[in-house]
Amino acid sequence: MTYTHTEWRAAAAGLQFDGRPVIGGARVAARSGNTIEKVNPATGKVISYIHDCDEADVDAAVTAARATYASGEWSRAGVAFRRERLLELARLIEVHSDQFALYDTLDMGKPVRESSTIDASGSAALYRFYGEAIEKQEDLIPVTPQGQPPSLPGNHSV
Repeated sequence: MTYTHTEWRAAAAGLQFDGRPVIGGARVAARSGNTIEKVNPATGKVISYIHDCDEADVDAAVTAARATYASGEWSRAGVAFRRERLLELARLIEVHSDQFALYDTLDMGKPVRESSTIDASGSAALYRFYGEAIEKQEDLIPVTPQGQPPSLPGNHSV
């Protein structure tokens, strides 16, 4: 959608930022309680506070990621499941492309015209490409249920 400068500014003013990390599928505060100011580089104004994660937060994130991997929900998922999730992500980026563009603009200080016409659509296209490519990859390199490609004949490996 094409917005005027005033409409983009009004939309940006309505955005809410959550600077907490996602660990184990949930937003959590940094264990230290410390935050860092996130400044819009174009204006110098503070737009949010990012939680300042430390070693304990990283350890918690790694533990959660390992548990998720071990659960097999993604690591042992079939091609159709992965394809649908990547295509759904592309669709969601497209549906929320204006909001995506505003966040990108405020974060990077770049013109919203670029974020809305290049970055948002490009991100959606990238996830769509990989969602479609995953089926083609299985035809070329069979994937085992554990998500690891099998050994290839000869001295080659993937």
